[in-house]
Amino acid sequence: MPRVVIVLPTYNERENIGIIIPAIFKVCATTMPKLEFSVLVVDDSSPDNTAGRVIELQAAYGDIHLLSGRKAGLGRAYVRGIKYAINVLQADIVIEMDADLSHDPADLPHLLAPILDATADFVIGSRYVKGGSVPEHWPFLRKLNSICGNLVARLIIGLYSVKDCTGGYRAINTHVLQAAVLDDIPVTGYAFQVSLLQRAMLVGARITEIPIAFQDRTVGISKLRLRDVREFVLKSFLLRFHSIQIRFGVYLLLAGALLMIGIALIVSSNPVATFVAVVSILLLIQGIWNLKLILHAWEDPYKTQDYTSPTSYAAPQLSFTALLPARHEEVVIEHTIRAIHAVTYPASLKHLLVIVRFDDAGTLEVVRRVLADIGDPNTQLVITSGFPINKPKSLNEGFARTTTDVVVPFDAEDEPHPDLYNIVNTAMVRDGADVVQCGVQLMNFESNWYSIYNVLEYFFWFKSILPYFAQHGAVPLGGNSVFFKRMWLARVGGWNEQCLTEDAEVGMKLSQAGAVIRVIYHEQYATKEETPPTL
Repeated sequence: MPRVVIVLPTYNERENIGIIIPAIFKVCATTMPKLEFSVLVVDDSSPDNTAGRVIELQAAYGDIHLLSGRKAGLGRAYVRGIKYAINVLQADIVIEMDADLSHDPADLPHLLAPILDATADFVIGSRYVKGGSVPEHWPFLRKLNSICGNLVARLIIGLYSVKDCTGGYRAINTHVLQAAVLDDIPVTGYAFQVSLLQRAMLVGARITEIPIAFQDRTVGISKLRLRDVREFVLKSFLLRFHSIQIRFGVYLLLAGALLMIGIALIVSSNPVATFVAVVSILLLIQGIWNLKLILHAWEDPYKTQDYTSPTSYAAPQLSFTALLPARHEEVVIEHTIRAIHAVTYPASLKHLLVIVRFDDAGTLEVVRRVLADIGDPNTQLVITSGFPINKPKSLNEGFARTTTDVVVPFDAEDEPHPDLYNIVNTAMVRDGADVVQCGVQLMNFESNWYSIYNVLEYFFWFKSILPYFAQHGAVPLGGNSVFFKRMWLARVGGWNEQCLTEDAEVGMKLSQAGAVIRVIYHEQYATKEETPPTL
């Protein structure tokens, strides 16, 4: 059974802590006897000696832990307590709970049930779902403060699906807390609750709410201060800052588009001015769309976490054939052949076909010399003829000679990472992918005035834009480092020799045919290329 740690942050709660802890243990013993429970009191050096009362209780109740520290706010206390619960007490589930008796220990079984049933990862004891309540005697300003806090969290931060964003009675699966990176949450006070909830949403936690009857404290005074309210409102805006910043650029472009439309209407009697205005509007629309694509991986980085490289590899199982078409590439082809041949994978499972046209004497000479030096029967030269003279024609010539499970094209100036085949074998064997697009990165950003733009274009394409298309089920693939199961490539007829963008077209055909296409991008494992030497 999982280990549950209840975290109670305290400051001057000596009287309440002597009531809440026995009540917790009574509920746990009578309703959930098989679960392992611990209570962790995180005390901010309370002047009323709350810590001393906890020590007294430790003698009567075995599994009570005390973590003392300086007063730094509710958020910092929870971060200390949660990290201690996970790292020291080995918690599987962490429960946040107030020590002032406003949260009824009798609700603990209901709070834990969705996690124990594996139907949720993050359970909120909610005052604002059906069956939940707040004290009837609450003054108007107290109710208004609670309602406004929830509205700010839902509308400003974007926690629309949660009714009680500021509630502090929660059960959370440890894996959600580990993924949320608590040390990076930039709050100290009560805003921690909404910040943690936002992080849980971003990492894909399944969140649910169960009704609770919230009670007022009977002993002591509330710790909520005006500065806490101020921090809550300010941090709510800052939590959304990255999205606001991105949207500001989009809104600016939209405003520009509207301005251009106005200009077009004003000067509609002038055909030239109208044409310029219309073209400007179209370019602005394209710019807005492109901005959305290139910022996709940064606006919500958790959207693209499924597109990172596997960290452990499956045993080699699939066989690979690399297709390397080359025309007038005598300067770079030797380095590329040796780099592909050196990929870390069993020699019997990797093949390389270098595809050169019969009239390319310079490239043929280099290839023959390199292949003779390597002396590997699985690395061969394919000499082509006929028309058209282009890359898809060469790839189809090589593809017709393949018998392996997987086929991958490379360009003549490529330098694939040594682990690339292991990464793809893992994605296909373990994850069931039919096609895997790996990253390609241009490297020589200082070679020409246009090189930096070409380098950035590739970076954004493989880091952000391709994952966006993959999420929407239509992937225009890149021209190399894309691995096809041979049966799927045969099903769509290989590459279109009459199409300038044959790589994108074959990707769209495979998407339409139902192939499982996975995009994998990690800077460390990207295939290195160079920008073209001339414009």
